[in-house]
Amino acid sequence: MKTFWRWTGTIFFALVFIFLTIAGIGTTLPVDHHAWCTAAYRRSVPFLFAAVEADDTSVNWRSSIKSAVLLSGRGPSAVWRETDAYGKTLTFRTLADDGKSKLVRQIDFEPGSAFAGTWTYMFLPGGLMAGHRRYNLTVLTITEDGQIYNPVFRFMGRYVVGYTQSMRTYLLDLGRMAAEQTSVICTQ
Repeated sequence: MKTFWRWTGTIFFALVFIFLTIAGIGTTLPVDHHAWCTAAYRRSVPFLFAAVEADDTSVNWRSSIKSAVLLSGRGPSAVWRETDAYGKTLTFRTLADDGKSKLVRQIDFEPGSAFAGTWTYMFLPGGLMAGHRRYNLTVLTITEDGQIYNPVFRFMGRYVVGYTQSMRTYLLDLGRMAAEQTSVICTQ
């Protein structure tokens, strides 16, 4: 019986030590971070912009959310709520929408939230020459300017998951919706 309690105590204190170490390292990391991801698509800027701008229909092609409900407005004044695959809800607000190449979105901050920030979507038309053929491309770059308030989440974001995972998933999902395979390049 002594051996059982020794092992139980050892495991408990090891887990507490690991948690405190992660939280301690997380407190040394900055709250703010800046990261971006970019991908190229064969579809036109208007097609891709319309797909990204249509908040309430994005649930049809985004793998990370279960529902998206438009709460008010459209375009530059849109406010909507998303529920992710784990049942967590976030409210988003459009800060800027020029209707053709730039879109800025922000998570509505709620007291007690673990994170906040903005995503800026920039759509750039481009082209590629391969042999005697010219291919039209649209380059979409998402820039995240985020804040992570919880030190454990800061540690996980920096060392385990990375700051770019959500953007990478979003861009790949957009490619699948457009019936294309795309590569995503990210930096943090």
